[in-house]
Amino acid sequence: MHNTRIPLAAATALVAGLALSGCFFNPVEAIVDRTLEENGVDIDKDGGEITWQTDDGEVTATTGDDVALPGDFPSDVPKPDGKLTGVVESEGTLATNWEQVSREEVDRLASELTKAGYTETTMTSTAEAYMGAFDTDSRTVTVIWSSGDASGGALIYGITAKQ
Repeated sequence: MHNTRIPLAAATALVAGLALSGCFFNPVEAIVDRTLEENGVDIDKDGGEITWQTDDGEVTATTGDDVALPGDFPSDVPKPDGKLTGVVESEGTLATNWEQVSREEVDRLASELTKAGYTETTMTSTAEAYMGAFDTDSRTVTVIWSSGDASGGALIYGITAKQ
């Protein structure tokens, strides 16, 4: 069986795009399913949740109106104030998608991460967009935000454990 690794960043972008467009269960889903299955990825769907296996383990993506943060969300990472629309989880990595996130909220997240002992290692900022990375010895938090969408500000907030 031919098995292709599906990078988490690509999966996150896919889920974010589908979640933000409101098109998770439509013809796009069939194309995504077929593409993953043709590349040897076994998919298990349950409502707004899709699970598949990669060489690195299981990946679970959840989207919809009833998405919740995982119970093991790190306590030293501030939680965004906005509407959670998607969660992608795999071993050591969590990516979340949010709507209705203001620029002021992004600035608060960056400040709270710094206060919690994270070091800002990357930052690009304009009035309409922000991209930053914050590191500790144990993890990296990424903050990617854009004001230019109909959701009132879209945020991808990722947490990756260092190995």
